[in-house]
Amino acid sequence: MNNAKVRPQVGVGIFVFNSTEDKILIGKRVKEQKYALPGGRLDFGETFEFCSLRELLEETCISIKGEQNFKVMCCYNCMNLDIDFHWIQVFTRTIISESEEKMLDNPEKDKCESWIWVTYDELLKLKSEFFFPLQNFLDKYKITSYKDILQVNNYI
Repeated sequence: MNNAKVRPQVGVGIFVFNSTEDKILIGKRVKEQKYALPGGRLDFGETFEFCSLRELLEETCISIKGEQNFKVMCCYNCMNLDIDFHWIQVFTRTIISESEEKMLDNPEKDKCESWIWVTYDELLKLKSEFFFPLQNFLDKYKITSYKDILQVNNYI
């Protein structure tokens, strides 16, 4: 069976906060030309936390010791049939150390143009350019500040 045609799938998006907790890591996706969080498809047998650990390493070269450093924030049905999008969306968060920040690279240039650290105000200025799951999350949880992101805890 071709898994690419099975829908909906489960996607994990990771809010990566820098060591001073004043910036979030986002990247511009090549295919959609939209800004998104690091993340990707949940593989068979993975926990949400392990998927976050794996995807963060694959996409950014940031190696975090232990899946326990990821907090699952929410899981919900994320869809926009007008753009042919339907995923079960999971968001996690982590705060990385200064030494982990220095690991940042972009090994998958075919998938992401570049990774950038943005403040919440800078994030809001890019809102019209967000990949659908990130836009949907901010709207669904009425996010107006970093504090709001850190307080999302709607995981069953």
